[in-house]
Amino acid sequence: MEKTLILSRDSVAAWQQTLGLNHDWQTRIPPTIGAALALAVLAEEVPDGFYLAKQECLFTGCLEQNKNYALAGKITKMIESDALDCLTCEVTISHAGETLLALTSTLVRPKRENEKNDTKAVGGQTCPAEQPIQRRSFSPGDIKRYTQLSGDRNGIHQGDHPVVPGMLCLLAIEDALALQGIFCRRFSVQYKRPLYAGEDLALYLQNDLLCGKVQNQLHLKLKWEA
Repeated sequence: MEKTLILSRDSVAAWQQTLGLNHDWQTRIPPTIGAALALAVLAEEVPDGFYLAKQECLFTGCLEQNKNYALAGKITKMIESDALDCLTCEVTISHAGETLLALTSTLVRPKRENEKNDTKAVGGQTCPAEQPIQRRSFSPGDIKRYTQLSGDRNGIHQGDHPVVPGMLCLLAIEDALALQGIFCRRFSVQYKRPLYAGEDLALYLQNDLLCGKVQNQLHLKLKWEA
C-alpha cells in the first residue's frame, strides 16, 4: 500500500495541541507522527484486535513540513496459532527516492482472554532510574482524537475502556525525550501489556534505556541511539 504525505505547520500544530505535546519542532515534523501516519497506510489490511508487541525504527533523515513524502507499507509475516496470532509489518517514509524512516512492527492478537493483559514481550528487567522524567495518562477523548488524526481504525481503541494506541505512547515518549534534548536516530521498543485509558504511565530514563511503568509494573522498555 502507498500514500502521499504533506503536513503543514498548522497540521503539525494541530497534532501537538490536540495531544498535549510540548516540544517545539519548528519547521520539522515529529518523526513519530510520520511513523503513525505511515503505519495507518495498512489500517485496512491489518485485521482488528491486534496489539503492538515490539517495534524497531530507524530515522535516516529529517522530515520537513510542506514537503511531499511517499508512505509505503506491507505485511511481511502472519502466523496463526490456537493461543496467539502474530503479524509483522514494515512501513517506510521516503522523499525523492531516499528512505528517511523505516519502521518494523510486530503485533499480536491473543485468543485467550487472560493473555490480553500480558503479551509477554518484555522480560523482568526494570529501569534503575528513581524519578520519572514525565507522567502521562490518556482519556478516551485523547484516544479518539488520536485515531481521527492518524487513521487508526483498530476496534481495541474504541468503547468505554479503550486501549491506548502504542504510537500515541511513542509520541508521548518522543516528546519527553525531546524536552530532555534527546532525538533518537534509532530505537527498539517492547510492550509488556496494553495501556488503558486513564492509567498513569510514568517514564523513567537512564542512559540509553527508557522504561514506562503503570502502578510500578513495567509496561514498556525502549532502547535508543541518538
